[in-house]
Order: sequence, then structure tokens, then C-alpha cells
Amino acid sequence: DRRTGEKVKGVILEAGKREFLDKNFYRAIEPVLASGQPDFQTFRRSQEAWVVAHEAGHVLASLAHNNINPSVMGIHRPRLRVGPSGGLEMDLSVLYPAKPFPYDEWMMRYAYAPFEPEEEAEGLLRIVEDGLRRGMQWGHNTRARNPRAHSYVHSDDPLTVLEEDMAVRRVLLERFGPDMLHPGEPESLLFERLIPVYFHHRRSLRAVATMLGGVAFTYEAANDYLRSERVIDPRAQRRALDAILNALSPEELLIPSRIAAVIPPKLESSPVSEVEWPVREPGVFSYGIDPPMRLPLQTEGPFDPLAWVERLSDMVVLRLLWRMERVADQRGAGQTDLSVEEILSRLVDQTWGMPTPERGSAADIARLVRDKVLDGMILLAERERTSTAVAETFRRTLDRLLTELQSRTTDDPAERAHLDAAIQKIAEIV
Repeated sequence: DRRTGEKVKGVILEAGKREFLDKNFYRAIEPVLASGQPDFQTFRRSQEAWVVAHEAGHVLASLAHNNINPSVMGIHRPRLRVGPSGGLEMDLSVLYPAKPFPYDEWMMRYAYAPFEPEEEAEGLLRIVEDGLRRGMQWGHNTRARNPRAHSYVHSDDPLTVLEEDMAVRRVLLERFGPDMLHPGEPESLLFERLIPVYFHHRRSLRAVATMLGGVAFTYEAANDYLRSERVIDPRAQRRALDAILNALSPEELLIPSRIAAVIPPKLESSPVSEVEWPVREPGVFSYGIDPPMRLPLQTEGPFDPLAWVERLSDMVVLRLLWRMERVADQRGAGQTDLSVEEILSRLVDQTWGMPTPERGSAADIARLVRDKVLDGMILLAERERTSTAVAETFRRTLDRLLTELQSRTTDDPAERAHLDAAIQKIAEIV
């Protein structure tokens, strides 16, 4: 009721597609789960319980998504870890615990605690102050890039989550194969099963990238006594940079040839129906929502792992480079000793400065990542909205790279062509 704010009626709708998403995710991890882990029905019921509670929170009290405090209003996924036996362990408590999360109880108290009219303002203030004293906070990463408020990252330390995700991803890739199919399922579903495996760490990578030039903050009202805003420690920012550069290494980006060999061409009559919120376009599908990555369907010919490597490396490189303005701002304000020069130097050293692996997939990946780094730096150096100081830093880095590449020699024709193309690109802007 717009006159009183009273909730008169609420309707909750759930996308029928969600069960397909859950099934695809579970089938991808099922062969690697340690003994005693939740079966699919238990996992699915937890997902269903969370969805109902989450949407009810929107309806009952207009609650917004919250990714800082544990809450049914968070955007969740089961937490996976590599257990002592080497199998995966699944924690469903982050989805839906045995009783409501403290944050949700606090919000319901604020929304529904009864007061006499003359006591309402003071009573609501007491509820707010009680929650703040107990560490209740709100934050969602849709609009503000707060490292502590990322969807699907259930920790104040995104670096720890990324380390867990990378370890889980390695186990899943090592064990990937036909075991991820149940009897009667078409082999082409291995295409879908690889998606949550290969891109398993993309959300924690996104969170770690926001640590560069990042600020952990909370929202306050006037005269709040718990004001909180802090620049991410430069040491943590450097660890974040190390983790991102490691994720860009050919070893971490590689899709083993044995995996590519078991994935057949996608049937045209079998659209990608078990991935996360696809937006269909002719010949491609979109995976993820922040932003979506467009991948080829490949209905003709063998599976092309380099296409997936390209999308993942592009996402990581651009997320890193887009943070340079914030790093420069913190450096200019004397809040950190980390500089844009240091980050770009490390990025170039770990890509262009590393020896090219011997011929094969690793060499192709190394060249692909180098091209992404080069194209990203050129893009931001020429972008109108890039500040003059940051653009000049990009140009100086490119100029130094040009000098180094011009003096580099090689007998490998593929490597020579790669170097000549890079030299021509850089020479056009410096």
C-alpha cells in the first residue's frame, strides 16, 4: 500500500531453469566428492530452501541483497574445499543453515517489531545500534566495487577463497571425463559440464581484482558512531596481484588435450540448456552475468579449448587493468606505496618477459595472453576517459616493451611472427 507501506500481497516466482543449473553443477563435481558428502537431493533441497527464503526476504521486508554478513539475502553457492583425502567437501550451511542468520533476524526485528507511535523512532534506533554493535553490515557488489561484498564469495578474505577455488578447479580438471555423465545422457553434455569446472574461480578472481586500489567500506548515516572505511593494505594488494598473475599462467589456463578429445561437437538440436543464465545469439552462448562471457557453441568440428582460454584471460587482464585508475588515486593520496608502474612492470614481466614454452598448447596460450595484455594496455592508453597520468604510464610501459621486443631474436617462425605483430601494434601509438 503506497499510502502506508503495509505489505498487502506478495508473489514469489522461481525460474524453472534453476534445477537444470543445479543438476549441471552437481554432475560436474559428483565424481570427485569425498565420501559422506551430500547427495543431489540434499543439495537440491538446500538450494530450494535458500531460494524461497531469499525471495521471501524481498517480499516480506523489501530486503536487498547482502554479501557482507551471512544472510539468506546473499547470492550464494555451496562452498567447496579439497578435503584431506583429496576429494571435495561441500559446505551447504552458507546456503541455508539450521536457523535464520543473525543478520536476517535483525532485519525482521526492524521491519516488524511493534511500537506505540510515540516510541517508534527511538525503538528503531535501538534496534539499529544493537545490530551495529554486533557487527551487522550491508553491502552488495552490483554497484559499488567493495572487495568484501562480492556475490558467491563467502569470506572477508577473497584471497583465501580464490586459493580454495583454484585448488578445487585443479582437482576437477584432473578428474574430468565421461564419469560426469549418468547412463543415458548424451556425450555432448560434457560441453556443459566443463563450464562450471573451467570457470569455477571466475567470481573469486573478480573479487581479488577489486583489492587492487580497493577500499573496504560500510554505509553510514549522519553521526554514525561506527564509521568504517579503510584502504586495502598494500601488502594484501601485492598478494592479490601475485594471485592474478598466477591465474594467467599457461599452466592454470590450459585445458588438457585429453579433455578436449572427449568433448564432441555440440548438437544443433541440443541448445545449451544447463548453464548459468544464457543469452542466446547465433553460434554462441553467454555464460555469467557480470559481465557475460560469450563462447562459441561449436556445432561443427572439434572442441576448441583456445576459445575458452581467450575468454578467461581476456576477463582477467581487463579486470586487472581497469583498476589502475584507483591504484593511481591511492598512490597520489599517499595511501599506498603500490604504483601503476609496479603493476604494469610485473604484468609485462610475467607474460612478455617469460620464455615461450615449447611448441604446443602452452606456447599458444602464452602468446594469446601476451596479446591480451598488449591489447588491453593499448586500449586504455588511447581511451579518452583514462586520466593523463595513467595513460602516460601505459605509454611508457609500451615504449619500454617495444625496445625490448625489437632486440629479441628467435629462430621459431611462429614466435617471430608474434613478435613482429606486437612491434607493429606498439609502434602505431608510441
